[in-house]
Amino acid sequence: TGDARSLYYNPRCCPGHITVSSDGHWIAGDTWNRWTDADGTVCQSIMMLERETRRCIHLCWFRYSHPHPIFSPDGRKIAFSFLDEEGRPQVGWIDVGPVMDEWDALAEDAGQPSGPTWTE
Repeated sequence: TGDARSLYYNPRCCPGHITVSSDGHWIAGDTWNRWTDADGTVCQSIMMLERETRRCIHLCWFRYSHPHPIFSPDGRKIAFSFLDEEGRPQVGWIDVGPVMDEWDALAEDAGQPSGPTWTE
């Protein structure tokens, strides 16, 4: 249709490269914001959000990486790439089924809806 709208804005969990579950209920992405650990090393996370409520959770944290996550066809796992501490490329996955099953207890604050005015 050519229409676009923003579903989500939350500076505490801002997704970058995103993937959408096959049922359209979940969105996961790597974070754009740059956090640092106690040593001052830049860290990024894979976060997941529920589309309807805009509530989010950081699933895991990485040093040295920008993981580019993707949902599995059944929507219960997320595969990603990362660099280990010696700079070697790695592939990993997260079983997000248990996170989905306990979502109400685990999810963090909700992002704010962002109006369609930015498309005008």
